[in-house]
Amino acid sequence: MILSIDEQIDIFILVFSAGIISGIIYDLLEILRMNIKHCKAMIYTEDIIYWIVIIVLLFLVLLDKNFAEIRFFNIAGFFSGMIVYGLVFSKIIKKIIITVLKWIKCILNLLFEIIMTPLRLIWIIIGKPVMTVGNFTKGYLKKLLHLCDYYAKINKKKLSAQMRFIRRKKDKTES
Repeated sequence: MILSIDEQIDIFILVFSAGIISGIIYDLLEILRMNIKHCKAMIYTEDIIYWIVIIVLLFLVLLDKNFAEIRFFNIAGFFSGMIVYGLVFSKIIKKIIITVLKWIKCILNLLFEIIMTPLRLIWIIIGKPVMTVGNFTKGYLKKLLHLCDYYAKINKKKLSAQMRFIRRKKDKTES
């Protein structure tokens, strides 16, 4: 299929933008790696999955726009978008994302403290009595469970003796 110059420019801009977006996504992946330690095998796996997803999405975009005809300007546009993003915008975007994540973390910590403070105060008030009652009943509960186990063994012995008696009665009536 022959594309006009306008269509080729549109597709070039599209794949250039896709390169920039894929760079942003990779930066998000790197920030995730900074916050959560990964082993090398996990990093390799994440990179492989990243590239598979990017290639599939780029193919779907090209399939929609020019019936997935892969031309040199498509590849050049995609990688030039990634290079431009990496050289010009990557450091700025990473700093912005890290700052936003720090703010979100501070806000979540503040909300957690707001929620937990009344619960801590309640625990300070009722904690000692609850622990005292708990420790008091724990000793009796152990004794009670021990007695239950002892009586269960006694009942098991009685039950087996009663079952033998019933079997003997049954055998006598059948013969």
